[in-house]
Amino acid sequence: MAIDLNESEATIKAHLTAIMRKLGVRNRTQAVALVNQLTIAPGFGGDGEHAEANGS
Repeated sequence: MAIDLNESEATIKAHLTAIMRKLGVRNRTQAVALVNQLTIAPGFGGDGEHAEANGS
């Protein structure tokens, strides 16, 4: 991820830590579970396709 964003690994870790702190979770697994619970990303299916991209 850091290479793709042209940032250092430490910068990415710092941003992820801040996001997880704001979400009130301790790790990425809890963050994913919270996102799934809250349905923060409506329109995204389990197949990785965005609903609007495939005409759904």
